[in-house]
Amino acid sequence: MKFSADPFFSLWGDAGVGHVFCRRNSIMKTEGGAVHIVGPRTFHNSMMVFYLQGNLGLNCFAHTAMTRIPLDDGRENSPPKLVLCDCLFHDREEISRLLPQTRGLCSGSRLALFNVAEDIEIESEALGNGVRGFFYENDPVESLLKGIRAMFEGELWLSRKKMSQCLLDQSAPHPHREKDCALLTERERVIMVMVAKGARNENIAEKFCISTHTVKTHVYNIFKKIKVTNRLQAALWAAKNL
Repeated sequence: MKFSADPFFSLWGDAGVGHVFCRRNSIMKTEGGAVHIVGPRTFHNSMMVFYLQGNLGLNCFAHTAMTRIPLDDGRENSPPKLVLCDCLFHDREEISRLLPQTRGLCSGSRLALFNVAEDIEIESEALGNGVRGFFYENDPVESLLKGIRAMFEGELWLSRKKMSQCLLDQSAPHPHREKDCALLTERERVIMVMVAKGARNENIAEKFCISTHTVKTHVYNIFKKIKVTNRLQAALWAAKNL
C-alpha cells in the first residue's frame, strides 16, 4: 500500500501514541468511531493514519503497543472502535502466541490483522480469537477502505475462499464430538444447523412457528452451552461438531 505524504502533518505524538496533528497541533476530530493502528513506528503506518483519517472521516491513531490504546469509558453509546494490528514482522508462530493476549486487550472492540502473509494460514485460529478482518501484504489500499467500512457495519472481512478453508479445517474429526453434541437438545441442534447456514432469527421463527423472542432465547442458550459469543464462531463449531 502506498500513501502520499503531506508536509503540514506530524503523524506521531511525543508520548509514543500517534495522533494526527494539523498545522496548529490540535487533534483532528470527526464524528463516529475511531481506528487504532498497532505496530512499529514506521513511515508506512504513519501514512496509514493520515490516509484513513482523510478518506474515512474517522479519528485515527497509531500506537507502538496494544496497552497504549485508551480503555472504553463503559458507556453503552460509546463510539465504535477498530483495532488494526500490523503483522508485517511476525510469522505464524508469533501471531498465534499473541492472539489470546490481543483478544483480551481488545475486548469490546473490532479487531483486524493487516500486512498478513497469505501463506501462513492463520485465519481459522484468528477467527476463534475474535479477529473480524484480514488485510494481506499485497492487498490494494482500496481493499483496506472497503474492509474497514464493512467492519464498522458489523460485517466480517474475509474472502470466500479463506472462509471456505476455515470451515473445512474445522470439520476435521474431533475426539469429543459426541460429548459436544450431547450438550444440545434436538431442537437446539436443528436451530444450530440453521444458524450455521446463515438463517436469520425471523427465518427460524417462521419455520418452527414460534416468536423471534423464543428464537433469541434458544440461540442464547446454544451459545452459552457451546461457549461461543457470535454466529461466526457458532458456524465454525457446527462445522466441527454436527
